[in-house]
Amino acid sequence: MNDVSVLDSPHGANTVTWNALTKKRGTIVLEIEQLEKRIAELKAQLIHLDATLRIFRPDFAPEGLPVKHRRRTKSPYFEHGEVTERIFDMLHQRGIVSSAEVGKELMREKGLDPKHDRVVRTDFVRRVTLQMREQMQKGLIERTGGRGPTSRWRLKSQS
Repeated sequence: MNDVSVLDSPHGANTVTWNALTKKRGTIVLEIEQLEKRIAELKAQLIHLDATLRIFRPDFAPEGLPVKHRRRTKSPYFEHGEVTERIFDMLHQRGIVSSAEVGKELMREKGLDPKHDRVVRTDFVRRVTLQMREQMQKGLIERTGGRGPTSRWRLKSQS
């Protein structure tokens, strides 16, 4: 990477800053090229793997196979299963709760202020909403109204 003097940089930018930014840009371009190469390698491996699978089953259709999904990003605020546990605690205590209510309550329990930390509040409510949907898909709870953070939930009645 060539060093660019202050005269060559736009608007007479600081040479140190200009050099650092252009170096960072070069690093990112290199990383993209490496990742694109890795993607091409993985696609080639997938083609060979599919061909091998067809040896064993000529009618093999890769579209029918489940795809591994990346696990959700772990929150630094919660242990594994803690959000789900607290959701059920609140449902047992209150009967019907909204995703936003649960998220805000979890923030208060962690010593955080839901009124003043919008980014963390949004993350907590999103995590609660996702867990609520997952529990609904398992048939354990049901939505009683609303959408997203305003969704209201209750334990599914045993019929």
